[in-house]
Amino acid sequence: MFDLDRKWAYFRKGRIESILTTVPLTFGWGKAIGIAGVATRLSSRGQGFAAELLREVLRSSDKDAEGPALLFAKQTEVYERVGFRVVDRVIRAPIDRAEEKQMEHILSFEQVESIYNHWASEDPYRLRRDERRWDYWKWNLRVCCPFTNGYVCIEGTVIRECILDSWVPVWPVHGASEWFGLESMANRLHIPIRDSQFELHLMSYGFDEVPQMFLTDQF
Repeated sequence: MFDLDRKWAYFRKGRIESILTTVPLTFGWGKAIGIAGVATRLSSRGQGFAAELLREVLRSSDKDAEGPALLFAKQTEVYERVGFRVVDRVIRAPIDRAEEKQMEHILSFEQVESIYNHWASEDPYRLRRDERRWDYWKWNLRVCCPFTNGYVCIEGTVIRECILDSWVPVWPVHGASEWFGLESMANRLHIPIRDSQFELHLMSYGFDEVPQMFLTDQF
């Protein structure tokens, strides 16, 4: 997903001071970008280089009809200065589980793709996946097991993606399983979590609503 044509840098006197990368995103309402890898040379921090680079990226993206932007951040000050706002939190939280059994059956990729694409089509603020993004999705080792009329995507003991059509108070998963994803998605899907811990802020620019996406698509 990291295209060299989307790599940005702020130069001063021939030296790179700040860098970032943009990643294409598509929602039902249109195109946007994810911003990743924002960094500034240690000796040059506090001089506004990252903020100016972000402003230029946002101007360019707006010209290319993909103006809305998302990013994940621990600290928000730089991004707030250029117009980003916090819209959600990335959390880690244990999942309440049923001890007597675990998920065993595994869905094929084609089945997962069909379920996800149908789910994404039902709301314009859900992230769409094109062929390139599905290829990116396949890079991590994970299994997807049927659950309700959807699935749970399992990566060891971490669950970053699931699609459900009904609430289930306890899940048949490994005892150490935890949700790692957006707090809003955990609430929307009624995932039975507890004792959540903050990991990152999700910040947006030009979004009217909170986007619906999973950390399997993190940029």
